[in-house]
Amino acid sequence: MEKINFDDFLARLKTEKEELEVKIIKCIAQHKSGMHHTNAHEIIEGLIEGGDRDVIQGKLTTISHEREYIYLDEEIYKFNNKKYDITNIPHIPEKPIESYGVAIGAGARKSKKEMMEHSTSCVYLFMANTSPSFFKDLINYRVAKQYKTVVFFPHEECFVRSEQVAHKKNFAEWKHYLQEEDVKNYLDFYLVKNKKFKYLYSSSLTRDIVRFNYYMYRDNAEIHTGYGIIHVGEAGTSFYGMIKQEYERAFYERIPVSVAKWNNNSIKKILGRVCSCFRRHLVKMIMFALACGAIAAYIILAVLGSESASIVSSIFVLFTMVIGFLQHRINNILAKGQLRFTENE
Repeated sequence: MEKINFDDFLARLKTEKEELEVKIIKCIAQHKSGMHHTNAHEIIEGLIEGGDRDVIQGKLTTISHEREYIYLDEEIYKFNNKKYDITNIPHIPEKPIESYGVAIGAGARKSKKEMMEHSTSCVYLFMANTSPSFFKDLINYRVAKQYKTVVFFPHEECFVRSEQVAHKKNFAEWKHYLQEEDVKNYLDFYLVKNKKFKYLYSSSLTRDIVRFNYYMYRDNAEIHTGYGIIHVGEAGTSFYGMIKQEYERAFYERIPVSVAKWNNNSIKKILGRVCSCFRRHLVKMIMFALACGAIAAYIILAVLGSESASIVSSIFVLFTMVIGFLQHRINNILAKGQLRFTENE
């Protein structure tokens, strides 16, 4: 069997095959399990730049008949590994989302530990109604290494009355933990009030991966993240992008928590709470201001006897309606690009 570096193999291919054929062979080689012959031409068309799917299908048939580089094995196009032993081949991940089992199981706990210990950039954690004891050792490890960690914690209003007692206890434990000097420097803690983020409970996000808890509900329809299944996806996938977008929205609506006595740090956090209120209600405040402007403009111009009172007031109303119509889009635009994984980003 001929052993060859993948880059050298492609370079040699280019001296023997035309560019499209080289791209086809490269795509098949990068997929360990091969591609089914019924749609391989469509898949390859989506992976490469240029090339018509019908032409690709013809090339696949021709190259596979030669059996030099690729061949058909039970209707699957495969690379000829029996002839070529390719080193350092960058195989395309065939399982971009990997399951680590039950959230409280050994596999999931191990993956969480590896993420917290190996991620040198910022880690974002989205808690359910969770005590800090579940994460304290791992966060302490990150603090000792001077790695940044951000925790999102649901607001009390996100839970039914029966769960609010546990929430107050857990929240109090978090606030006590946040008073530790080293922890304050490397752990940011935010409340999130919007109930729509409940699907992120018990998940986490880093620059490279997302851990998402596909959790179950109790018989009374309440959340039970412990019965969830942990799925891990890499950056660059739609799975990662979808969840990162929700984290960005949650970050935009964050409410800073002040835990210390009056000092510069506390004042900064209190100002952060004020800014958070403005962020979460910005569009509504603009609409309210425009509505007030419409009323004020009409009254003032009417008192002055101006015939344009109705026109000016109508313009204010029109702007209010436009802002209201675009409210969801404006909020989405404002919420984008908020996450920071390193200090330089």
